[in-house]
Amino acid sequence: ESERETREQLDQLQRVSALGQLAAGVAHELNNAITVLVRGTSWIAQTVQLVVDQNERVLHRAFDAGLEHGRRASAAEVRQHTTILEKKLGVSYSDARKLARTGLSEAHLASFNDLKKNVDHVVRLWELGATIHDMRLSADQAEHVVQSMRNLGSSRVRDDQPVDINETINTALKLFRGQLE
Repeated sequence: ESERETREQLDQLQRVSALGQLAAGVAHELNNAITVLVRGTSWIAQTVQLVVDQNERVLHRAFDAGLEHGRRASAAEVRQHTTILEKKLGVSYSDARKLARTGLSEAHLASFNDLKKNVDHVVRLWELGATIHDMRLSADQAEHVVQSMRNLGSSRVRDDQPVDINETINTALKLFRGQLE
């Protein structure tokens, strides 16, 4: 019986050790998500202040595009789009590069009134939307990690629960978006 008790104690120690490692991993994941949220919130506060200080009409389309799509342009797409925008919109290389990072189409960018004078404003508003988009993804990631931890610790979790495979794949793609690019 002493050997059985020793084995049970060893099993218990292994479970506690595994739980500690799991908790460390969860803390790391949550810390990453929280860092994005904190930085994004700070950036939003500064940007909103700039917009208020300028007292200009907000260009909702740039903001909405950032909010809906986030940062999706690859480095190669930015380089290619920069050259095209510089020629077609008649803006400087620097401004074309800023605009290319947004991933907005030429037609979309050309639709802004007096774009040459408002490049920084358009980019700032797009960045505001994209930052909120990233903050939402990070919040979703944190929520998913917490829910997974709850399920792991629950004795009521069933193996035969229905799973939406599309949602699972989309979540995985969101989590690894940066690495995949």
